[in-house]
Amino acid sequence: MTGMRLSEGLGLEWNDINFKKKTVSIERSRTPFGVGPTKTPSSVRTIFIEDDMLALLHKFKVATKAALLRSGERFDKDGLIFSFNHTSAYYYFQDIIKNAGIEVGKYVIHSLRHTHATLLMGAGVSPVDVANRLGHSDPAITLRIYAHAIKGNDEKNAELFAKIVNL
Repeated sequence: MTGMRLSEGLGLEWNDINFKKKTVSIERSRTPFGVGPTKTPSSVRTIFIEDDMLALLHKFKVATKAALLRSGERFDKDGLIFSFNHTSAYYYFQDIIKNAGIEVGKYVIHSLRHTHATLLMGAGVSPVDVANRLGHSDPAITLRIYAHAIKGNDEKNAELFAKIVNL
C-alpha cells in the first residue's frame, strides 16, 4: 500500500506515523546490520496512506501495546513498529503467499513494491509522482525499472488520442 522497500518498512518507528495527517515519514532503514540511513537521500520522504491502512496500523499498535503490557514490558512510542527481521519477514510473506494459494517462492516482498509502482503507472499516474512516492531521485529510474506495456493500454491510448483531437 506504500511502495516502501522492506528495509524502510522495518525501520519505521511509531512516531513516523501521523494518524491525523494520514502520512508516514520514511527517515531510516533497517538492514540485517542494524538501523541506518535510507538507501539514498531522496529515499527520505513523507507519503500519504489511506484510511484502511491507517486503521490496520492503529489496530496493530493497540495489539502491540496490549501484548507488551501483558508481558510486563513498556511500550515505546518512539520504538520500531516491527520487531521481526528480514529473515522472519521473508518466511511470514511466504506463509501468506502459500495460504493465498499462490506459488511459494515465485514472489518476494519486493514484488509488492514492483506491483505498487506498476499499478500506479498503469493507472496513468505521472512517473514523477510515482518516483517521489518510491523515493527515487530521478523519474527515469522509475520508468526504467517499473514501466511496462500493459495489455489493453494501446486501445485505451488510441481512444484517448481520438478524444483529444476531437475525432
